[in-house]
Amino acid sequence: MHNFKNYITISLLFVVVLVVNNVFASGEGIAVLYPDIREPYRSVFTNIIDGVKDTIGNDVHTLAIKKGETSANISDWLKKHKIEGIIALGSRSQKLVAKSTVQNKIVGAITNPRKDNAFNAGVLLTPNPHKVFEKLNSLVPGIKYIYAVYSEENSGWYIELAKKAAESQGIDLVAIKSESKKESLLHYKSILDNKINKESAVWLLQDPLSSDSKLILPMVLAEAWDKKIPVISNKAGYVERGALLALYPDHFELGISLSNMLLDNTNNDQIYLPFSKALYAVNTRTADHLDLGWTRKTKRSIDLVFPK
Repeated sequence: MHNFKNYITISLLFVVVLVVNNVFASGEGIAVLYPDIREPYRSVFTNIIDGVKDTIGNDVHTLAIKKGETSANISDWLKKHKIEGIIALGSRSQKLVAKSTVQNKIVGAITNPRKDNAFNAGVLLTPNPHKVFEKLNSLVPGIKYIYAVYSEENSGWYIELAKKAAESQGIDLVAIKSESKKESLLHYKSILDNKINKESAVWLLQDPLSSDSKLILPMVLAEAWDKKIPVISNKAGYVERGALLALYPDHFELGISLSNMLLDNTNNDQIYLPFSKALYAVNTRTADHLDLGWTRKTKRSIDLVFPK
């Protein structure tokens, strides 16, 4: 009798799994919401959607959200299409569906997992720090210290991950907390004037208080250039301006990651994750200045080269 009850329980669970999978089998019960913006930025979202459709099916519903759209209209659209799973891309989509009654929803293409956004899971536009350090070590062997300035509000969660990743690779991550752009600038000046050495690198995060493009970036790049210190960044655009290395997402693969997370999120037990399927942007002029002497094999592994 006991075995029969176990059999019934297992059978019911199997039926539930089948029902869930059938709902999502071709994408009919899934919606991807993204901001209605112009190229070239629109391609970022359409490539992510291609990854979603490749994983889940071509019947995924998509909605480009215009400025001024209301959450009430979005809610009506979700009900009309009987949506049971949502992938919200970008902060505009995130805000509009935050109060949706759809339970299974995740967010992508944002940089910061804010605690008040009503989502409990997503894949972010922030690189896995383990991948960052791994690539840095392959391009600049012998780095033992990495200096980063960060704000707790924007990057505290990321620094926790980065410290573990650095420790696993024998790197000492010196992370200095800041509360303003002015304070961040002073921290970077102190690092570059007093603490840096040839076994060091500076890391610029995706943090508006510690990696300002107008004030902080020019100073860091100029000082690091003079001292022949590599600067790595979480923004590919900074490589064009002189940083040595940045990781940026493969957007198609990001769509696949988001799809798999949504399908596994039926119990709402997923978490926020940085992206791991990364492409690499490198400034070869900076590399030559640092006398890195890369082989042809190393150069062929680079996805995006500056200067163009």
